[in-house]
Amino acid sequence: MPIQYSLVSRGKTILAEQAMVPGNFSQVVPHVLSLIADSREPRKSFTHTDFMFHSLKEDEIIYLAIADKDFDESMAFRYLSEIQTKFYSRYSAFAYVAFAYAMNMEFSKVMLAKMKRYNAAMQDQLEDIKRIMARNVEEVDNRGEQLGLLMGRTEMLSNDTRAFQRSSRAGWWEMLRKNLKWIILILLTLLLVTYIVASAACGGPAWPKCVGPKSSNHNSTGRY
Repeated sequence: MPIQYSLVSRGKTILAEQAMVPGNFSQVVPHVLSLIADSREPRKSFTHTDFMFHSLKEDEIIYLAIADKDFDESMAFRYLSEIQTKFYSRYSAFAYVAFAYAMNMEFSKVMLAKMKRYNAAMQDQLEDIKRIMARNVEEVDNRGEQLGLLMGRTEMLSNDTRAFQRSSRAGWWEMLRKNLKWIILILLTLLLVTYIVASAACGGPAWPKCVGPKSSNHNSTGRY
């Protein structure tokens, strides 16, 4: 993930270098410097082996950083821009005539400090991303838990409603069964009262005034 190696060169002549970890950089760097020196691009990024190579070039002076592939490219170029400014302010024209590794003892320390700072910044950025992702996952889990509780409560309410409906029907039938004898008694009493009133109005229990036989007219006239 971090910047692993950095250098400043005049063409293919290395003026200063610094490595954060042991590696075969000395085998790879000459070929990479040839590619950059022959290119007209002042700013370049490319993949070689398992690393990303980022470079800035001003005239013959090359500033190179080798980093892991997941290291932020914009951060790598900010690092290169800083060491470019530092190097030019210290050595300027002397860099065009200096022999190999002439600035290594002094400027390698500058590159080391800058690499540590940018690597730490990148690590902090990754930690922030991890914290944000963890918080998002936690929020999703909490929302899922809340949704589960809501669904559980909804199911419980639905079950309670069905149970209430069943108990209401059962209670109605139970009440009807317990009061059935009183309902029958009231109906019989109403029928008895109705019969007594009708009997009084119709002349007695047999209701002679209401349903008794009537004399037919042809019988009364047939005697004459």
